[in-house]
Amino acid sequence: MRAVYSKYNRALLIPCFTFTILSVGCTEFLKIDPPASRVVSETVFLNETTAEGALVGLYQQAFADFAGSSTGSVSVYAGMSADELVFINAASYSQQDREEINQNNISATNASMISLWTGLYGTIYSANAILEHTIDNTSLTPTMMNRCRGEAAFIRAFCYFYLCNLFGEVPLVTSTDYRKNAQLPLSTIDQAYDRIEEDIAVAMELLGSDYPSDNRLRVNKWVATALMARVQLYRENWKQAAELSSAVIAQTQAYNLEKLDEVFLAESQEALWQRASHLANTNTSEANLFITNDEHFLSHEVLKGFSENDLRRRYWVLLKHPDKELFVPYKYKSTTGTNTEEHSIIFRLAEQYLIKAEALTRLGQLDEAVNSLNPIRVRAGLRPIAEIAGITQDDLLDAVMSERRRELFSEWGHRWFDLKRTGEAAEILSSVKPEFTASDEWYPIPESEHLKNPNLKK
Repeated sequence: MRAVYSKYNRALLIPCFTFTILSVGCTEFLKIDPPASRVVSETVFLNETTAEGALVGLYQQAFADFAGSSTGSVSVYAGMSADELVFINAASYSQQDREEINQNNISATNASMISLWTGLYGTIYSANAILEHTIDNTSLTPTMMNRCRGEAAFIRAFCYFYLCNLFGEVPLVTSTDYRKNAQLPLSTIDQAYDRIEEDIAVAMELLGSDYPSDNRLRVNKWVATALMARVQLYRENWKQAAELSSAVIAQTQAYNLEKLDEVFLAESQEALWQRASHLANTNTSEANLFITNDEHFLSHEVLKGFSENDLRRRYWVLLKHPDKELFVPYKYKSTTGTNTEEHSIIFRLAEQYLIKAEALTRLGQLDEAVNSLNPIRVRAGLRPIAEIAGITQDDLLDAVMSERRRELFSEWGHRWFDLKRTGEAAEILSSVKPEFTASDEWYPIPESEHLKNPNLKK
């Protein structure tokens, strides 16, 4: 495993024209007309009002298809790929792409995969445009320039984190040069993580502790730190993961664990970063997908993982069809409204406790790991692990991974990624999906992208 990046710890609506400027060519970002795009982008960054609009538009673009539309999200797709969600087509029309994901037999023409790929790379293109036009920009104050660069670097890192964990080897697009981008080769996952760490380090250095908007809808230094902690966990840099997650947990004036029935409210102190719905009369896309729609349900494997005393089953699971015993995630409960009661949480403090607990367990620091795991267990109504002397490292690691599954289910692909990074995907999933093999762990790069760039062949 490569050593950690040495500088990791350095210390909403938008005007339509600006959003259009940055999102032009999202679905075919390799074929953008460079002269017109360059002229317009330079105009955007001549004053702070339009630069601010470009930043807000970047967030809006980042989650338009990827995080949750009226039909799907990465949480749904990854949940079906793992053993969290099952797809039951109750609609009168065909949903072949969902059936493919549900069965882990995904074609390169799958519409959901195309949406994920083009949405993420479209956002990366816009982040690159912001980064390119804020280098030595004399029209912006240093504060605004730092904010633009820090937030854009973070969003690019966030997108690449999901690209390499969903698709594996992917091209690293770091400019808006369409000629160069059109022939980029695949990068290894380690190369992608190197790029991700560098971008997060920029965000950690340039962003402050304050949020630039209400309701934590944009990122700050501690959101960047939280992503870096996750990346170090995935790269098995246990010491750095423990230190970074500890730094986030220590920000008690800003972040605290909430009661189970208050975790996912808009004003939650557990939220590090969240997003408001872009759907009309909808608080969150999660409530829309799981409660309003009637297609995605929790698997038996998820349900049987809760003990009788686990309060998360009571607060976060809904029996939707008693006659069929079909349950859905119920973390988000408001299906209508003015987008103010609940927001979709992207990063929350509980994950940092679990990162710290796992990293310390793998380091053999079992007593400290127990102290990090117990707050999550106690909140759920479970007894704390009280006697460290009687527990082995393997037993405690199993307990940590079980808590990750129960705490983070249906959120942002955590279960799917955990199975893959620990090397357990094939063994565990083949017991519930007999035809599952290791080759099913990565989504296929869309065929349309192969046609545009033959260097994407694996």
